Amino acid sequence: MKNNTKNRKIDAAVQAHIDAIAAKFQPDDAELQRRINQAIARHNACNASQEFSGPPPVAMQIMQEKILDGWRFDGAAPNAVRFTPNGAHINIKLFKPHTLMESEQEDLRQRVELEYKEVMLADMEQAIDDLMADAAKDAQRRAEEQAAAEQVAMRERLRELLTGTDA
Repeated sequence: MKNNTKNRKIDAAVQAHIDAIAAKFQPDDAELQRRINQAIARHNACNASQEFSGPPPVAMQIMQEKILDGWRFDGAAPNAVRFTPNGAHINIKLFKPHTLMESEQEDLRQRVELEYKEVMLADMEQAIDDLMADAAKDAQRRAEEQAAAEQVAMRERLRELLTGTDA
């Protein structure tokens, strides 16, 4: 038996509800931009710098390599350089290069946009599932009512046949 789900017609009222749900869950560009801006601000606040540590000669070598790769050292930044109490290790704070930050921000933009669309799609699918469940319950109720009415009609017809009265 072929599956003709593609050829089935959807009830006009159900289709109207589906269209209303689809219209309700259209992505809001302003909301998406707000989410992107918020994610980027949070990312910039938390990820603009990175600390490297090790014994002083190793930490200095890491610092030199990173600076050659575009990282910046800001001696005026809080905790730019910290030594462990015994002086065995040094922590150096470096700021990421602008190109790396832009790349991370673009990846973040794409991830936030994808997550936003997935949430919208999941919400829309849930609303449609709820609508279809309600439609199924309504169809079942109507079928039960029709079956009950048919049962009453058959009983009346049987009574008429048994009593010999024909309406």
